[in-house]
Amino acid sequence: MLLKTDSSGEVQWSRTYGDGIAYSCAYCVVQTSDGGYALAGQNNGDAFNFIKTDSIGNVQWSKAYAKPNASLILWIQSLIQISDGGYIIAGWSRDTFDDWVIKINANGNLEWNKTYGGGSYIGGISIVEADDGGYLLNTLHPTFEKTGLFMLIKIDLSGNVQWNKTGGFGGSLTKAKYGGYLMVGSSSLVKIDQHGNTVWSRLYPGETRIPYYNFPTSVLSSIAQAYDGGYIIAGYVCVSPFIVMVNKGVVARIIKTDADGDVEWTITYPPLSEASMETPSHIAYSIIAANDGTCVFTGSKAGNVWLTKITLTSVTSIETSDITPPTIAILSPENKTYAMNNVSLTFFINEPTSWIGYSLDRQANVTITGNTTVTGLSESAHSLTVYANDTVGNMSASETVYFTVVSHNEPEQHERPSSPTQYTHIIVGVVTGIGIAVSIIFYRRKKIKTW
Repeated sequence: MLLKTDSSGEVQWSRTYGDGIAYSCAYCVVQTSDGGYALAGQNNGDAFNFIKTDSIGNVQWSKAYAKPNASLILWIQSLIQISDGGYIIAGWSRDTFDDWVIKINANGNLEWNKTYGGGSYIGGISIVEADDGGYLLNTLHPTFEKTGLFMLIKIDLSGNVQWNKTGGFGGSLTKAKYGGYLMVGSSSLVKIDQHGNTVWSRLYPGETRIPYYNFPTSVLSSIAQAYDGGYIIAGYVCVSPFIVMVNKGVVARIIKTDADGDVEWTITYPPLSEASMETPSHIAYSIIAANDGTCVFTGSKAGNVWLTKITLTSVTSIETSDITPPTIAILSPENKTYAMNNVSLTFFINEPTSWIGYSLDRQANVTITGNTTVTGLSESAHSLTVYANDTVGNMSASETVYFTVVSHNEPEQHERPSSPTQYTHIIVGVVTGIGIAVSIIFYRRKKIKTW
C-alpha cells in the first residue's frame, strides 16, 4: 500500500498493488526525481519486486528480480535513487544468508547484481551513495548473533568491494549534512568519515539484550538532520527487558541531540511511566525533519499505520531530562564456590525501579521484586546478571557474577580462611515534593585480622 497525506496528516489518496493472491509486500519507498515514487519489496517470497508510479500513485511500470540460487524469502532492506537516475536495492536471502545488491537503470533494466558474505547470519541493513563515488553498505557481521557487530562494505560503481570494516556501528546508515555518515542501532549513534573511521560515537540509555536470545530491548531505527544542525532519532523501547517485538509492552521513543550527538531531550509515546506490559505497542520506524522546527515520524500503533507530527522546540518543557540508567551492584552471590544448591541473591540499586529481573547462565530473564534466593542450582559453574528499569525507562545491567556449586560433601574452596567483616552503612534519604523517596547507600568493608 502507498498512502499520501497533506501537511496535516489527512489522507489525499492511497493505492494498493498486487492481485491479493500471491504474497507481496513493500518495505521501502522513495520519492523520485520526476515527482513520482518508487517502491521495493517482496514478491511471493522468492524475488525482489519494484514498482514505479507517477505523482498520484498510478503504476508506470513494475519488475521482479530473482536472485540466482535463492529459494527462500528475500528481504528488501534499502532502496535509493542515485545521481544517474537509476536505483540501488539492497537486501538479503534466508537460504544462502548473504547480502544481495542490484543496480537498475531509470527504466528498471538490470545493470549488475552482486552478493556479499554468505554461509552465516548476515543481513543488509542500508546503503547510501558514497561521497567519493560508489556505495557504502552497512550490514550485519556474520558473528552478529554472538557479538552484536556490524560490517561496513565500500563498493565501487560496479559493485566490486574496495574495503570493509567491522565494529559496533549500528544499523540504519544515512549521509550527514556536512560530510561523513551517521549510523544508529540498538541504542547508539556513530558518526564516521568517508573511509569508515569513527569520528565520534554516543551510547544512549536503554541498551540491554535479552540473554540467550540476544534481542535488543531498545531499537533506534531512523535518524534525520534537524533544523538547528543537530539530529532527531526515532525508535522504540520495551517496557520490560523480558519481552521484545510483541504486540504489547512497547513504546515509541524520539531523541533530539545536538550536532555532536549529545542528548538535548527524549520523549516516549505513550509516556514510559504510564506504560505497562499490557500497553498496545507503539513503534516509530522512520522520521523526517522540516526546516520549520517540526518533524514527522511514522510507524505502527496497536497494529495500525501511525503518523505523528511534533514541534521540536516545544518538547523540552513536557518531558523529563533524566537519561541516566540505574546503577546495580550484586552483593551475593560472590565469585566463589558454594557447597549448596540454594544461593541468596542480594543486590543494591541506587534509584526506584519499575522492573527488576535476573538471568542465570544467560537464559531468559526471571522477573523479581527484590532480593531473593536462587534455588535448585546444578553442581556446575554458573553466571548471574541482574537487570533493571528505572521509573522513566532507562535500562541497566549489573556486572556478571561467576560462581560454582559443588557437591554438599565437598568443602568450599578457599585460599585461606575468610576473615570476619564489618560493614558501615550511610543512608541518605531524599524526599521530593511528590513524596518519592530515593535512598543512596554507601558501604565500607573492614577486615579484622584474627591471626
